[in-house]
Amino acid sequence: MLRAPSAAAVAALAALALLLASCGTEEEPPPPELSAQAMLDRAFERLPASGRAEIDVDAQLPQDPSERATAQLEGPFDNSGGPVPSFDLDGQAQAAGFGVDLRLVSTGDDAFVVFFGENYRVGRDRVAAIGQRSAGIDPRTWFGSPRHAGVDEVADVDSYRIEAPLDADALAADLSGLGGAPADLAAFEGGSIEAWVGVEDGTFHRLQLISDALEFDLELTALGEPQEIEPPPGGGFQPIEDLLGRIPGL
Repeated sequence: MLRAPSAAAVAALAALALLLASCGTEEEPPPPELSAQAMLDRAFERLPASGRAEIDVDAQLPQDPSERATAQLEGPFDNSGGPVPSFDLDGQAQAAGFGVDLRLVSTGDDAFVVFFGENYRVGRDRVAAIGQRSAGIDPRTWFGSPRHAGVDEVADVDSYRIEAPLDADALAADLSGLGGAPADLAAFEGGSIEAWVGVEDGTFHRLQLISDALEFDLELTALGEPQEIEPPPGGGFQPIEDLLGRIPGL
């Protein structure tokens, strides 16, 4: 039976989206010389290697699509190595009126979750498996026919805004591959996706996806700046299975 993406799939999507450098201008930006499609293609070829990310997620709960879970996370990322990107995202998550402080850390070859102040370790084998499942994911395919939609400032950087209908088939297929279960195609139909590409650097500064099942907003700053990412302090890492067993549907 088809269902909404699991929380694990949404977390994987957040990590994947970080695979998606910054300077502004006081002059009026020139009109784009490239078509919207060509600009997207070029941006996907020059993805930022490091920086900081702000992520907002609002998704249906898989066990009850009438309920939603939200998360707001922020922190550094680095795509220089490992089966998945390195990142240290700190923030809050809410579901069914219940909120919790949350920290997600990836060192590229291992990952960690800090939940209610307790440290959990995902493990190298599980991270390697996520990397393998995400190898075929192509966010470029989530864009239908793109078009230019003006110029906006994203964190003081002039950026061309490109909008397109969301390709529900492509997104559902990618989420199914990440989460290990079929995603509800109908929940993504009629959705939209927008990207903001820097006028001067030609790379991504923001990505926003809106559909009934999933709303996702990613903003990138400090592009190209080196980032230091380490496992959470304190030690005492428990296996991630202990946390998964505490939270049904995770």
